[in-house]
Amino acid sequence: SGWEQQSRRHIGTLVHQILEQITRQGGSAWPTVGADRDQMLGRQLAGLGVPGHELNAALGRIRDAVDQTLASSRGQWILGPQAEGACELELSGIIDGQVVRAVIDRTFVDNAGIRWVIDYKTSTPQATESLADFVQRETEHYRQQLAGYSQLLAAMEPERAIRSALYFPLIDHFVEMVASSSPIWLGS
Repeated sequence: SGWEQQSRRHIGTLVHQILEQITRQGGSAWPTVGADRDQMLGRQLAGLGVPGHELNAALGRIRDAVDQTLASSRGQWILGPQAEGACELELSGIIDGQVVRAVIDRTFVDNAGIRWVIDYKTSTPQATESLADFVQRETEHYRQQLAGYSQLLAAMEPERAIRSALYFPLIDHFVEMVASSSPIWLGS
């Protein structure tokens, strides 16, 4: 329904904000238990227009997304201190004659000198959908967007290898984007 879609978008917005905060300030930016934290998030969700009867479920999704990310080695790698790291990095440029504006959720250079472009997605598989089908659908949906982000960064760092990936905090799943139609699987 429309409400549910809206609520999911607001959950995504807050998860992005929290992950950005943790990247900038470390794990202490997310208290492990917190009535205060939950109250504050509840107020933010209500302020964004999430209806009262959906607040608890929305809070639960945010908590799950952040807790799972912090508990996973992949999540720690993404959020942890990295060379030339940035969150919510705004870029713009021209690709194929079109002006492209991008906000990159997370980017950094790893130990091998590769620049990573990582986009957070708070979506989850539908009730009847397998993980493989879900990942295929999301990968197809976001392939061009991430290719554009990579092209913008490549214009700034032409010598550097760039890799891009989607990270799904709610299921702690990381999938690297590749040019072909089959995604590389990096199990969670």
